[in-house]
Amino acid sequence: MEQILPSRNAKISTMKITEGTKKRIDHLKVYPRETYEEILIRILDVLNTARQSPEKARSKLVMIEKQRRMNFKERE
Repeated sequence: MEQILPSRNAKISTMKITEGTKKRIDHLKVYPRETYEEILIRILDVLNTARQSPEKARSKLVMIEKQRRMNFKERE
């Protein structure tokens, strides 16, 4: 999965979210030190893919879940 991250010169913004939303986002991490930026990029990528090809989006989600389980299993 190709992720395009912002350059070092990109402007930074602050978003206000509830603690509950933060916890939900935290549960979407694929690896422990993943940034919110990376998580949001991945969410948007899957959403945009789903609009064009739901099957392709589903396969991305399956792959992401496998990576997440593998990365967090190592930390248990």
